[in-house]
Amino acid sequence: MKLLEAVRTILASLVSLALLAVLGGGLYFGYTLYERSRHAQEEVQKKLAEKESEVARLTVELQAKQADLAQKETQIAQLTSDLQSAREELQKKEKEIQRLNTAIQLLKVDRRVAFLDVLSQEKDEAGQPVKTTVRFVEVDSDGRPVEPPRTFAVLGDKVYVDALVVKFADHFVEQGDPLRAASLCLFQRIFGNSQAPDSGVRIDRENDQPAVYRTGQVKSDFERELWAQFWEFAKNEAKAREAGIRAAHGEAVYVQAVPGTRYRLSLRASDGLSIVPEGPVPDLSGKTL
Repeated sequence: MKLLEAVRTILASLVSLALLAVLGGGLYFGYTLYERSRHAQEEVQKKLAEKESEVARLTVELQAKQADLAQKETQIAQLTSDLQSAREELQKKEKEIQRLNTAIQLLKVDRRVAFLDVLSQEKDEAGQPVKTTVRFVEVDSDGRPVEPPRTFAVLGDKVYVDALVVKFADHFVEQGDPLRAASLCLFQRIFGNSQAPDSGVRIDRENDQPAVYRTGQVKSDFERELWAQFWEFAKNEAKAREAGIRAAHGEAVYVQAVPGTRYRLSLRASDGLSIVPEGPVPDLSGKTL
């Protein structure tokens, strides 16, 4: 009996030990799983924190880049606006340069107004010129005669062409004003150096519109007043200025006449008369100038 009891006790102890071993193993396994889970959670939390920190850093960088981009867009917009303004200013300056170049060209335009042909020259017994025969014809801007050529004989070898000249303010010439875009002249007379001017040959009728300015249309009030009151404009500066006239005066050009030579009389847009040799006298039998 005692032996049996001892065996039971031993078996009970073995079972208890086995249960304790199983329980201990389970506890150890559970603890190991818990530690592994806790460590994994800590790793996840650490990585999550790192990611959140990276996201925060990237967000700050993105905001900085967005701010920098917005600043650059503002600068680009300002530069674009400045460039547009510069282009507009350049276009204005180019237009102004073109206007000034055109104005300068207009101010320097020479317009043919007449031809003076020296047909012959008579000399006295001593060989000194005493009479010169000339042919005079007024022409339009295309060189076409506005009246039939006229032949005159003057005394001496120097031939004078006397005219009344009206010069307008430069800005009228620059702007191409239809009435005041060029100086105007009214030829008075032709005479030689050996005679008094008043004894010269009358060309245009006094106080009348010059033939070269007659267009076949009704004269404007300005044109009628200009030639009818020429000397009033010449004497009255305020009246002349009101009409846009810079100067109104008589003017004579002359040359030492060379027989067989044609001279061209020109009128500069902003200036007065000039006379220069054109070449030999042409044959007008073909009715060409």
